Amino acid sequence: MREGNRESGNPTFLTRFGEAHLADAETRSGTRHVYLGRLTKRRPDWLAWLGPDLGPTQFLCGSRKIPGTYRSVYRLYTLICFAMEDRFRGISTRLRDGNPYWQKVRILYNDPDTGCKRRVTVSYVRNDDILTALENTLLQFIPVDFTQMTYKAETVAQLAHSGLTTLSPNLYRTVTGLEFRTDTNGELFWHVFEDLDEVVNHISVERIPALVPKINISEICDFKCLRGPVHTVEYRGTKYAFKAHDVASQNKIFPAELFARIKIGDVPHVTNFDGVVTSTVQPEGVPYVAGILMNYYAQGNLRWLLRKAEASVEWEIKWKWACQIAHGMVEIHRAGAMHGDLRCENIVIDDKGNAFIIDIVDGRGCMEGWTSIYDEQDDPRCDVYALGVTLWEIASDGKDPVHPLTSVGMDDIDIIIRQCVIDNASERATLDHILTMIAEKGTCGCPRSDFK
Repeated sequence: MREGNRESGNPTFLTRFGEAHLADAETRSGTRHVYLGRLTKRRPDWLAWLGPDLGPTQFLCGSRKIPGTYRSVYRLYTLICFAMEDRFRGISTRLRDGNPYWQKVRILYNDPDTGCKRRVTVSYVRNDDILTALENTLLQFIPVDFTQMTYKAETVAQLAHSGLTTLSPNLYRTVTGLEFRTDTNGELFWHVFEDLDEVVNHISVERIPALVPKINISEICDFKCLRGPVHTVEYRGTKYAFKAHDVASQNKIFPAELFARIKIGDVPHVTNFDGVVTSTVQPEGVPYVAGILMNYYAQGNLRWLLRKAEASVEWEIKWKWACQIAHGMVEIHRAGAMHGDLRCENIVIDDKGNAFIIDIVDGRGCMEGWTSIYDEQDDPRCDVYALGVTLWEIASDGKDPVHPLTSVGMDDIDIIIRQCVIDNASERATLDHILTMIAEKGTCGCPRSDFK
């Protein structure tokens, strides 16, 4: 059934619905497409929820709300699941001239041969030759809430269901991509390929120094999602934070954070790095890094803490946080790394009210508003600018920064902030100088000798 070498990434194609052999295919521009059946002769069952008296184009332009109530995403057949607890799921859209022209839906497929969940993407591009094409109908429907997004994902999953059943023995072990297009006869043709854009590039355990603790994922339990890739877990009776490497969008950020943490080691006011979590759930059985295990801080991040406070936090506490953050940043730079994404959202507070820095990406990430437009992303002096904006956040009780930054109404902190948020990086104060200035107003709990 499969054409070409699977390992080389050459594409293969779905067969006709319900058949186990390759259908006759035609070659167009060097790419083979396989006929999957005509969809224009009658309304397909999987579009029934649009309503019997309403055409897809009318509905998808928003003339009627989706009927019914929220349905379980696992109800769809027995082989397709749109698993909301798996971060692979979702819908991506690209715009051209302000209108959607390409879309990709990520689903999980329960492989009946292995019992494993396989990652599958279904994509389609605007068809300018056939305005009534199914792909144009789907592109016109822009979900406005979770329920509508789920309906759309279910619709696309049902469309791919029969083809996936036929292709099941030959799915790619990484991510199988399906792309369909309607031809002039109203027939759907499918292109099947390995979707390399969605493949997670896991880090081999062999790249991790021997001194770094390695915990098998089978040893941790009680996973509860906090936000994005971060979960709370239990390991040997203690609650930890676990950051997973589970989607392709982390392929640059996660390795940067992991190796920065290894380089830095244990330093004051930076969250503890307790080890890497390993797994071998791959066909090759090669151990890889599934995530990072860190201390869990129940108070949450500083931005949230400042915003939820009923009254403004006392300045004595704010100066302590400022000093702890500045000291942590000095230690990060002394270790030969940089943060790259410093802000109050990446500061966590422990039960004793102490601040700890997290999400050290070593110059691989930045956030608009916390960096100068004139800075290079990997310039360590970016951290000075970000520290100034973070101090402004603390002084402003967690407000979002708007540039140019306004005065916070206190000369001591305003002077420090102004020495940080200078567009010309060479004119900014050093982190050591900023720490010395802050230490005149507050203490981080460390001996002053540690500052030198």
